[in-house]
Amino acid sequence: MTRIDPNNTQAILIGASEFDNDGLENLPNVISNVAKLNRLLIEVVGIDKNKICMMLDRDNPSEITSKIIEIIPHVSDTIIVYYAGHGIRHLQNFYFATKKTHPREPEYTGAMPSAHLIRLVIKKAKAKNIIFIFDCCFSAMAKEGVDSGGKQVFFITAAPFNQTAKDEAPENVFNTAFTHELLVVLEQGIENAGEMLTLQTIFNHLKTRLTDKDLPEPQLNAHGSPDKLEICKNRAYQHISSTQEKMSLKTTALYEILKQLSKSQFDEVCFYLKNEYHYDLSYIAVDKVTSVESAIQLINFIEQYPQGLTHLQKLLEKFQISSPTMKTEPITSDKKAFVMSGKTKIKLCQRLTNWQDLADHLEIPTYHRRQFERGRECQGIWEWLEERQELDKLKEALDALGYQHLTKLLNTDT
Repeated sequence: MTRIDPNNTQAILIGASEFDNDGLENLPNVISNVAKLNRLLIEVVGIDKNKICMMLDRDNPSEITSKIIEIIPHVSDTIIVYYAGHGIRHLQNFYFATKKTHPREPEYTGAMPSAHLIRLVIKKAKAKNIIFIFDCCFSAMAKEGVDSGGKQVFFITAAPFNQTAKDEAPENVFNTAFTHELLVVLEQGIENAGEMLTLQTIFNHLKTRLTDKDLPEPQLNAHGSPDKLEICKNRAYQHISSTQEKMSLKTTALYEILKQLSKSQFDEVCFYLKNEYHYDLSYIAVDKVTSVESAIQLINFIEQYPQGLTHLQKLLEKFQISSPTMKTEPITSDKKAFVMSGKTKIKLCQRLTNWQDLADHLEIPTYHRRQFERGRECQGIWEWLEERQELDKLKEALDALGYQHLTKLLNTDT
């Protein structure tokens, strides 16, 4: 196995979201794609933020290629090139759209020939590994007829050569369908996939997730061994290990019961809880039967709520599965609610500039963060704490992050 060296890796993230020609629909989700992928490449893959080049809505290819020529000769290990936007088929050629592109005359209106981009990167790169990720319609056309120049070159594309890609994920309106699944893999990891994620493992998971949802089947083309190239640590592996160690005695019995359920029973439990708590539980994946990891994930989710374990107990009784060690008395909280005014909430959220750091400090799970409304993430954090009667943790968190000016704001409300 070979792990990419994040200290010697360069990522180039190209996004085309706005187009001057009416023949090409704007793709606002591309902006979210690039922004979140940038963050996860830093947090999960470990790439230095100064070695990620983001290029959004450039007018023509020369603005992109000139930057590529400037930066990639200095990279020794891995280059990642990502494009999200419109892919255009025209006269047997394939193009990536830029802002000025006209779909009927891409070769004359600023579209980038995919072969031009790929040849340039391979020719100029001194890196051992080159990974192209293309999220656009007909994107598999880009991988045809490539000369790798003796380098390890890999392509992951969102759609076959004759299919369009989807500009919105069914369960996430902020990202395109393909990139949404890629982001989930990086952020949450893959169950039962070991401590490190290889490029092949990532692709296999993307293919399964997307085809299970009747979305276009992604394509992989490899000049090298994707099964031997490790990209990053598997967050699911780390999460499962720590959760097993921390599982409290009061949830152990429920965990043992969940492992006994059939797939249909487990799916019904998830369906009930999804409707009860209005959260997407699709990240809890079960193949033929329930697994240790799935049971742990569900327990970890449900115990976030004061009455969550009680709801789960009642639901399990429906299947007449019980454990002699399970306590059936209601689980309640004696904690006195800590209350602050709505005016304080408004003032705080107007002044908080980095909600991600606050969410990290409070250890808010990623599947909760995904439910926060864009632009109202601070309100989402407040309400998450309020549901758990833990608003008192807000002051300590703000102090720890050095936001004393916001702590003073809260003090005026007590």
